[in-house]
Amino acid sequence: MDHYNKRAKEKHFDVGQQVIVLIPDSTNKWISRWQDPRIVVQVRPPHSYLTELKDNQRRWLHANKLRHYQARVDDALVNNCAIVYDSDEELGSLPTVDTSNQTESLPSTRTDPTKLNQLSAEQKQQFLALLDDFADVFTDKSGLCQAGMHEINVRADFKPKRLRAYKVPEVLKPEVARQIQELLDLGFIQPSNSEMASNIVCVLKGRNGENGVRLCCDYRYLNKFTRGDTYPTPDISDVIHRVGKAHYISNWDLKSGYHQLLIKPEHRWLTAFVTDFGVFE
Repeated sequence: MDHYNKRAKEKHFDVGQQVIVLIPDSTNKWISRWQDPRIVVQVRPPHSYLTELKDNQRRWLHANKLRHYQARVDDALVNNCAIVYDSDEELGSLPTVDTSNQTESLPSTRTDPTKLNQLSAEQKQQFLALLDDFADVFTDKSGLCQAGMHEINVRADFKPKRLRAYKVPEVLKPEVARQIQELLDLGFIQPSNSEMASNIVCVLKGRNGENGVRLCCDYRYLNKFTRGDTYPTPDISDVIHRVGKAHYISNWDLKSGYHQLLIKPEHRWLTAFVTDFGVFE
């Protein structure tokens, strides 16, 4: 808990204070946006605030849905150094604020409301607040597991082979190029000069690819020479008996889980794959 709560700060607002609020947009109820300044009318500790909205409406909002409103700087403040320029040297070196991650939406705004129908209104509020409190965990960015590294142990009779790239339909090439560039930008793959190279296969998501394209590697040649691991597979009936009396069962889905496990540096050349855009591993 300490690890994920390092950057968390307690938010507090006073009655009569101006705040901006995160509420569904009037044009699309599934999209929430930060709206113009509103007034805090009542406070219910520790994190709930009755806020005055448009058309004389009022709504209880969690602190994570509110932000302090900063009034626009007027000319009088400018003359008193509320704004400085690069050429000003009187104040010395000034620290800057990193705003690179402030455009990412909160997890609560990306949650499908229909999946929370089994919860009461208060439970929904608590659940969404929990997601936002740990926004760095519930993110669309892929993580990376540092607990161990995957090994690819091949037999002594293995001979590296550079296979020819499969033909990719022209209509899919832009998407393949985009995904490869994304993997490069994330650091999941790197250019390779390996003497072993497998093919890539494009798998359409959905009946006609309406859900996108999944980029896969055809490692059948490599798999023929890979020594198998002996590890007992858990029996599903044992698992069900173990958790059958639990009150709460959590199911976690890792973002791009396939890419979250490192491969030993000395084995990465075996994972190389060939495309129209080059060879990568």
